[in-house]
Amino acid sequence: MMSVLRFQNACAAALLSCALLTACGGDVSEKVDTTSAAAVAQKTTDSTNRANAVPSTAAPSTSFLMVQGQSVYASCASCHGQNGEGAADSVPPLVGAELVTGSSARAIAIVLNGMKGPVAVKGKNYVAVMQAYGKGVPLSDVEIASVLTYIRGSWGNSAAPVTVAAVAAARTEHKARTSQWSAAELQALK
Repeated sequence: MMSVLRFQNACAAALLSCALLTACGGDVSEKVDTTSAAAVAQKTTDSTNRANAVPSTAAPSTSFLMVQGQSVYASCASCHGQNGEGAADSVPPLVGAELVTGSSARAIAIVLNGMKGPVAVKGKNYVAVMQAYGKGVPLSDVEIASVLTYIRGSWGNSAAPVTVAAVAAARTEHKARTSQWSAAELQALK
């Protein structure tokens, strides 16, 4: 009886994994270990330590980053809107915004250190103030890669995913920075 239950649990986990991959545009032919509780647990978000939700020996898949990114984005939606549309004259949209869909280095820098001052987005001027999420109460490298991958691949945006390694490198590169970025400074980043 116990082996039948284990088999049923493994099948349920496999179906859930395939459904998540398919919903996020993933390839269900990817090899996914769904036979152990540990493998399923690695794919879920632990609310107290989301950075440990991914095995440290492997880069998370784009499918994983999209799912986790949607969860992290829930905190961003209060300013940027549920669908990245921004807020009237005060918060720039994320949909089709060059700062989001262009250089991933710029997008990473904005999330790590924040942004202030005037910025033109899609031909409209905003006086932007965005807090830093890389210091103080920081997001992990995985969370930043996840939310940026989600934003860059949602609502008609089709920019490349952001890697955890790129976020970690940017965090190291800009660790001495204590102020938010201006639009002019961000344009200088490649």
